[in-house]
Amino acid sequence: MIPLKPRLLVCDWNGTLLNDLWLAYVSTKAIFEAYGVPAPTLLQYQNEIESDFSKFYIQHGITQFDFDFNNRMRRKIFEENWDKVELHDPVMAKHILVRVKQLGLRLAIVSAEIPDVLARRMAQFGLEDVFDCVVGGAWPKNAALRDVLVHFDVKPEETFYIDDTLEGISIAKKLGIRTIGFTEGYNTRQQIVAAKPTYVVNSLAEMLSILQGWVVPS
Repeated sequence: MIPLKPRLLVCDWNGTLLNDLWLAYVSTKAIFEAYGVPAPTLLQYQNEIESDFSKFYIQHGITQFDFDFNNRMRRKIFEENWDKVELHDPVMAKHILVRVKQLGLRLAIVSAEIPDVLARRMAQFGLEDVFDCVVGGAWPKNAALRDVLVHFDVKPEETFYIDDTLEGISIAKKLGIRTIGFTEGYNTRQQIVAAKPTYVVNSLAEMLSILQGWVVPS
């Protein structure tokens, strides 16, 4: 059977399009400090963090986990450093995404980020009109990814999903979606490779090259 050409690219946000690992770790250290518990290293954070943050905090000694307090702390630190965060490849990122649309693909974001924070970030980088669908607060992502496929009336095998975490890649693979593992985000390169995505990339430009290879007429 001839593989179907892609019609849709779904992107993760934090760590994939947004280069915010450093700030996420700063907020994590602040939360551990507030509880009086030594913070794990950055490498431990990269190797162990999942969308369910509570497991990470509990595993490293915060037994009286307070989700609301932690979320307020994270949000406060992100607000204080709002203008210090950029997209990956800040000069070319928007151009690359626009080029993806010019190839004939629709564009969507499925992210666990707080919806109003995600909307503000989209406006900050002028991406509101680039994406055809933006879903925030998606945790876990299974249902959100299914909903996006239905929204665009596309098959999983007509879809690519790019993510910087083993967890996200694994979820998309189980749905039959082609996956692109991004190595410059939250999880380490070793974890991304271990997830066995369809492709592994180090940059958004590499992602564009892959998609171009799929849609250029033979």
